[in-house]
Amino acid sequence: MNHIIDIVLVAIIALMVFISSKRGFIVTVLEFASGVLAFIGARILAPVVAVFLYDNIAKKVVTEFIAEKYAAAGNSIANAVNNVATSLDFLPDGILAYVNASGMMDGNAVSQNILSSITTVEQIESVVVAPVVTAVIQLIAFAVLAL
Repeated sequence: MNHIIDIVLVAIIALMVFISSKRGFIVTVLEFASGVLAFIGARILAPVVAVFLYDNIAKKVVTEFIAEKYAAAGNSIANAVNNVATSLDFLPDGILAYVNASGMMDGNAVSQNILSSITTVEQIESVVVAPVVTAVIQLIAFAVLAL
């Protein structure tokens, strides 16, 4: 693994030298530095932006969606949680792997530990859905901020 990182770094440096010889060293260094700063800034700001966007934009829509699933489940919290969890299946495998790794879900079903602790629709939103939606928003925010 360490060799792969070394090879990537050497390749980046070699590319920088080649580009510098064509466009000028100072311009290339400044462009590289701005890219590194954009990456660092995106890494720092993406979580903050994701929470802000979720709390101010997505939370209301998510709560309404969960309330619909709760009503469709016959006002059963366990059925509503599983309905919401199966609704998350449209997410890319990488996000679902993150959710599974966090212990919130076992495959496509919500973990029994979490299921037994949920008693309200608000808890479904805050425990099951909010972390997933916030993670997706964070990935999008990172991509936008890094560019």
